[in-house]
Amino acid sequence: ATEYHRVKVITIESDLAWVTYIDHGNNSQVPLTSLVCMSEKLSSLPPMAYHCTLAGVSSEHEWNEEAARGVRLFSGKDVCKATVVGSRDCMGKNIMIVMFSKEEDQTDISLLDFLVFRALASREGQDLEGSSLPISFRSFLYLPLDRTVQEHLVKVVHVDTPDQMYINLVGENHSYIKYMENMMEEMQEEYSRHEADDQKVIYPYVGLVCAAQHAEDGKYHRAQVTELLQEEIMMVRVMLVDIGYCQVVHYNSLRRISDKFLVLPAMAIRVSLSGVRPVGEGWSDEAIKYVKEIVRTKMMRIKLEDMKTGMDECECKVVMYEDNCIQGVSINTMIVEKGYATALPELETEKSDGHPILDIDEENNLPQLQRPVMEAGSRFTCRVVSSSSPGNICLRRLVEEESFYQMSKELTRYHETHCSPALLRHWKEGDSCVVKTPGEGWVRARVDRMMEGGMVELLLYDHGLDLLVKWSI
Repeated sequence: ATEYHRVKVITIESDLAWVTYIDHGNNSQVPLTSLVCMSEKLSSLPPMAYHCTLAGVSSEHEWNEEAARGVRLFSGKDVCKATVVGSRDCMGKNIMIVMFSKEEDQTDISLLDFLVFRALASREGQDLEGSSLPISFRSFLYLPLDRTVQEHLVKVVHVDTPDQMYINLVGENHSYIKYMENMMEEMQEEYSRHEADDQKVIYPYVGLVCAAQHAEDGKYHRAQVTELLQEEIMMVRVMLVDIGYCQVVHYNSLRRISDKFLVLPAMAIRVSLSGVRPVGEGWSDEAIKYVKEIVRTKMMRIKLEDMKTGMDECECKVVMYEDNCIQGVSINTMIVEKGYATALPELETEKSDGHPILDIDEENNLPQLQRPVMEAGSRFTCRVVSSSSPGNICLRRLVEEESFYQMSKELTRYHETHCSPALLRHWKEGDSCVVKTPGEGWVRARVDRMMEGGMVELLLYDHGLDLLVKWSI
């Protein structure tokens, strides 16, 4: 069927007319015979296509078809937002000056920034650095190191230098590692499907959360844009937020990321080895290689020595140990002993004397262990570990769980590899000791009551349970 549109005749040449489609904004040449008069009702409606010009764009720029395609690509069939900031006269016509934007992933993106980034337009009086950041945009949550916990079990995922290393917290029963593995599997499945246009990033502003392929393994990782490179058109720098790896990629390789992949906090935590400094002006390649060989992808234990929070990031100074190292010599000390670093006064050099990190007293004079007093009004997250009645409940604070599991592992490891003479001593009520239990292995306990027949009633400190055992076992 023939479609009719409202037009305004601009010029007539022989039997042809140049017309403007007043509800669409485009021009074309049509035969005079195709023109018909409008009804009074149609003539009373104002034109529904508004002529305007983009605000902030340099008027010296020469437009080409690429720029026009860029505008069409940006807008597509999406709903856009226009804000009138002024007007100007153009050959007797009043042209609106507007700011254009549209929403993508809960963020307003500017048409001007989009065109400038693609080198299709120039910003009036400014360069690429004049691009405006969105007022609000999605971001990753970040997982801070808990200062109340003495030690953290971690996995080292990336090393730049001993001053710039990235770790992942392992979590209770390796829970964080399992979450990461499951999420990575789901991401590979989602992004390995047939590539769809709706997955592509239209404009990579600084702060954008997205998915990016690792330059080395080709897997998709959660990422955040940290810089738009001026010297390389349409190239951006991204940080892979779960491993701390930075790389430069073409923006077209980035993929939009769904909210379900933003639930888990960004797992990479930057740390630096405390108490050491490079030999010379900077870290040597040999020093970096040595540290990478002994820590990367391994389970390590760290002690937080200092934490400074700045505007952009948090700096954590740590002492780092291998998780399975019974002797307890830190990585900090090892690189000093190898001659790759100089020790600062605050570094406590350990000796390889065979003693475990966990202090197990073999002199049979363990002091009574005291629980910290919780003041009235204290609030904390916890788990109930045992309960014999509403009047007798034992709980464990969540912030102490990681150190509890670490202590339990070291306790068992130590007593499985050492013969302790303390087992045959003469016990008295109130003494602290360790005991091997069927379900929990070696645990800390207190002698509560000496009973007939060589039986002893123990209180298991960290489990809140009573246990009846023979003192001679």
